[in-house]
Amino acid sequence: MLNISLYYILWWATVLLTTSQTLSLLPVILLITLTIHFIKVSKDKKRDIHALVITVILGLALDGSLHFTHFFTLNYNFYLWLPVIWLGFATTVYYSLRKIFNKTIPLCIFSFFGGPLSYYSASKFKMITYSTNLYSLIFHGLMWILFILLLRFFLEKYCEKF
Repeated sequence: MLNISLYYILWWATVLLTTSQTLSLLPVILLITLTIHFIKVSKDKKRDIHALVITVILGLALDGSLHFTHFFTLNYNFYLWLPVIWLGFATTVYYSLRKIFNKTIPLCIFSFFGGPLSYYSASKFKMITYSTNLYSLIFHGLMWILFILLLRFFLEKYCEKF
């Protein structure tokens, strides 16, 4: 429960600080949440650090490619807040999301809906400009399935199986 709570604290802090243009506090909140994660939640610090690196690289590659192909537009100083969101997500894969990462069909369903919904939420705060027509949502859901399966592959190859 602490793991997912830390993620939501970080997510909301990122949204609120970004939209209010007070990004200077974001590194402090990131440092606090990651410190709590590594002290109270992490069972394997080395694995978790590798998972953070892999997830952030793949996540930024996904969002960067969708941004630069104009699928959506990242607003504000996205190069500052986007890695924070991905770092927060990375802390959940071996903890809050572990059971679902172990089962391909539920993972794909969760990704198909959960991925686009998180971007839709960000669009409501004007962090991204995002099309919500049915074809775009289906395409984005399919991209998230591919992303999450690729992420699972790399995490299992370089970190630990789920």
